Amino acid sequence: MPFFNQVLYGGVLSLLVNYMLPDSPDVNLRKVWIHTCRLYDDMDIKHRFGNIKATMFSTRGKLKGTAAEVRHLGHVLAVLWKHYWNPDKELDKQIELCLRLSSHMERILDAHPTDFVLPGPVFSYIYIYIYIVQSAQVCL
Repeated sequence: MPFFNQVLYGGVLSLLVNYMLPDSPDVNLRKVWIHTCRLYDDMDIKHRFGNIKATMFSTRGKLKGTAAEVRHLGHVLAVLWKHYWNPDKELDKQIELCLRLSSHMERILDAHPTDFVLPGPVFSYIYIYIYIVQSAQVCL
């Protein structure tokens, strides 16, 4: 999952900064970073990126960062995306679903830090998530 999340989050950041927001990529990146910092504070996220530069996600769309930074950015990106997305576009809805499920998956893992095997209903959810991730990778 970490590699998929790096590609997903890097792709979302690239899409926001380079294509969706109206200003130059530098100005857009600054706006996204300010919004990200606010969300980090609101959500009380401990493992944060110190900053985000375009070079951190411009190489093949894969986001560069530590595992903890990338993992905890998912919660923020799920909220951030809903601020900028167009709910009438099918691609935007699919990205929102991937971000929401990724964030939910991280919450499940946080709720079961010592479990070797996850409980049955959780396992069913993970099976669905893996199916969606594999489907998304075909599109990447």
